[in-house]
Amino acid sequence: MTLNNDDRDSLVSRLRDLADEELLGVLQRVFADRTLLGTEVPIVESHFFLGNATRLYENTPDGGQAWEPWEIHAIAYPDLSAYDADPDWFGFDYGFSEWAICSTCGIELRCNVKYGICPVCSTKAYLA
Repeated sequence: MTLNNDDRDSLVSRLRDLADEELLGVLQRVFADRTLLGTEVPIVESHFFLGNATRLYENTPDGGQAWEPWEIHAIAYPDLSAYDADPDWFGFDYGFSEWAICSTCGIELRCNVKYGICPVCSTKAYLA
């Protein structure tokens, strides 16, 4: 399926209007079966996930200021089973303020709820 420019602009506008937690819920469904082209072979595994890159502008020891290196976080999916929630629940509108490191794959996670699922390896995580 190919979108024309008007349909694409309309889709982008609607996605931009979503709250962060609802955007995550939509993209989780979109990314569920999406892989990189060429990774269909049995020796390669890939999938898409939502991430965030953050860096701080900090004071340096010499009295100047500089950007710190980028920190990359995967946005964890809310663990619906921990909240006895239906599939249309997107979590709380707290921003992605909860943080953890996945115990299986080691990626840093952010989420809008305390109980999440790593989008890289599907390990359940407790975020604080």
